[in-house]
Amino acid sequence: MKQTIDMRGVACPGPVVAVKKKTDDMIAGELLVLVDNQAAVQNLEKFAEYKGFSTSWEKSGDKEYAVQILVGQKALRDVDSYFDIYDRKQEEVVRGLPEEKQKKVRPQDKRRGPVREAEEVEEELLEEMERLKQEERPEAGDGPKTEDDWDAGCDTCDLSDAGAVLGRLLGTDGPAPERAEVPEPHPAAPGPKHPLPHPEHPAPHPDPVPRPEPVRAPLSAVRPSPAGPMAHGTILVISSDSMGEGDEALGRLLMKGFLYAMVEQERLPEKILFYNSGVFLTTEGSGVLEDLQEMERRGVRILTCGTCLNHFNLLDRLQVGEVTNMYEIAQCMMQAERIIKP
Repeated sequence: MKQTIDMRGVACPGPVVAVKKKTDDMIAGELLVLVDNQAAVQNLEKFAEYKGFSTSWEKSGDKEYAVQILVGQKALRDVDSYFDIYDRKQEEVVRGLPEEKQKKVRPQDKRRGPVREAEEVEEELLEEMERLKQEERPEAGDGPKTEDDWDAGCDTCDLSDAGAVLGRLLGTDGPAPERAEVPEPHPAAPGPKHPLPHPEHPAPHPDPVPRPEPVRAPLSAVRPSPAGPMAHGTILVISSDSMGEGDEALGRLLMKGFLYAMVEQERLPEKILFYNSGVFLTTEGSGVLEDLQEMERRGVRILTCGTCLNHFNLLDRLQVGEVTNMYEIAQCMMQAERIIKP
């Protein structure tokens, strides 16, 4: 099943939300999503990766992109080969039956449903196995057991003579050999006693081994790192490249100092969201890239709005973190236990 969704001209997160609604109840199929910007392509790829779908895209015009999303693509692609394998396996099973059984099991005029046919083959096999068991099993009370009865593994054998059974297992005809008696060990002869030291001449003590002086690590080595455990559930939201209102030059200086101080905190936020003019902080030319890269190295997820990058023509200049969309930004804020906005 193939569907086409035209999302050209729809702002973020419209394309992602539309694909999510289409795929929520979809078992298998193909979606072709038409968008008009590279940020939407990346958002759809990221969403598909999160859901376990396969994606591919191509640019068909100046502002035209076609994103292909395959849902359950393995089931669609391999359905014919699956039934081919099933038919071959079934034919092998049928060949193992007697000829009259094969005529009854193998379809003659048209192909029956695979589930129905499999059930019939399984039933025929079970009946045949049960018949063979009945033919091979010796009846109880037919007389004394013979060599063939022993080898057949019959479950009605008389195992009261355990010695004879053990003898057969060991390759002898008689009963199991009696356990040999182990003679009692002789008491050990008393050895020479070591003379005790005379009180007037005590035994010399060995020289004490000198203990090495403990090596103490410098204080700077044992001091904990400024970056401690993550503050799970804490989200830092930055919507501007300056901090506070008033003088913009001062605001940019304050933002730079704030992010530098954030790196030195004992606990770092779980995620940092950048949107609007805050995307200038994660792109080429930013003065805080080293601080952001250090926080990312320590496990902080840095997410930058793709629509904002596309608006400022900065999509190909992102230097840290990953591109996100407004749907994920809203989801992060709703799931956050604490939101910090400088």
